Amino acid sequence: MPKNNTAIKLEEVGKDDDLQAAFDLYDENKDGYISTDELKKAFKNKFKVEYSIKDCRNIIYYFAKGAAGVSFKEFTDIVTRNY
Repeated sequence: MPKNNTAIKLEEVGKDDDLQAAFDLYDENKDGYISTDELKKAFKNKFKVEYSIKDCRNIIYYFAKGAAGVSFKEFTDIVTRNY
């Protein structure tokens, strides 16, 4: 069991296909990145949490190492990390 709701261990998620399916839920425009707008929508619609665009931009900047969106590789790193 993860230590919190945001961390999911790889063995709990399953195969890479499961990770890709989870990533695809957030990457609505299918460009290969979770953008600020997509992250904001995900927080609101899936988790019922309101974050500002600035907050989402900061989250993406932190996890995507300064890029404009979170890639599948970065997403995998995020959800499989032990917190």
